[in-house]
Amino acid sequence: MEIKEALRNVRDEIKELSSLQVIGKRARKTTIPKEESKALLRKFGVETPGEAAGKVRARKTRITALLNLHHELRGSEHRHGIEKGDEYYYEKTLKEIKTKLGLVVKA
Repeated sequence: MEIKEALRNVRDEIKELSSLQVIGKRARKTTIPKEESKALLRKFGVETPGEAAGKVRARKTRITALLNLHHELRGSEHRHGIEKGDEYYYEKTLKEIKTKLGLVVKA
């Protein structure tokens, strides 16, 4: 896959995931009215605020992996940090994204 096309795909996925994060971050709050909470949780595809928090954290790690790949493809040395405990999921996600984009040759 060409670098420009890969960058475009990465940016598109970041936009898509970011828009879902707004809903998820609101859904994980326990201080909002019950009706609003139920509607947000349904829209986010989970049943409890705890599940929403887990999905938000996983999506955050994926967004970080995408951002770092974007920097890498552009030739920038800048990298965004990841939270302690998310290293394994970050590496796994980054490898999956690179494979999907055809940037990693399987041995």
